[in-house]
Amino acid sequence: MAQIHDIRNITPGTIATCGILVCHHYYIDTFAFLTLSQARWALSSDDTLQEVGSSTGIHYFNDFEDYLTILETGL
Repeated sequence: MAQIHDIRNITPGTIATCGILVCHHYYIDTFAFLTLSQARWALSSDDTLQEVGSSTGIHYFNDFEDYLTILETGL
């Protein structure tokens, strides 16, 4: 796909967005040592991507910010 669309770089925000759209959420809270699991938007019953899913109540924007923080901290 990168060659087809002549993509030369990618941002942490793009990677975090992909995590919201298609990934199964598996997050380890390093402070409380808890694991949480939720279906992401592509697998959910939510018709549109919003800050909070209208059917599921999943907090997509909060998850995006968490993913982005993890990526930027790691970089």
